[in-house]
Amino acid sequence: MLGDAMLRTPQAAEHLGVSTATLCKWRVFGGGPRYKKLGRTVVYDPIDLRDWLDARSRGSTSELGDLPDGKSSTKGVR
Repeated sequence: MLGDAMLRTPQAAEHLGVSTATLCKWRVFGGGPRYKKLGRTVVYDPIDLRDWLDARSRGSTSELGDLPDGKSSTKGVR
């Protein structure tokens, strides 16, 4: 929503409990939350952060869940 405050990378990283470097890597290689570019500034919508976290919720460590990008959340599990 337009009235919601966007978060810059440091605030988004703190919100997710990861480093700013991790968010930067996710932007380059994929796998992270959606972001927006406003000129040179990268911002994150809090709703996108929540949706990204919700998509990674699991009930147990043995649960095989597919991530939104279609990739399996575990590798090499038989």
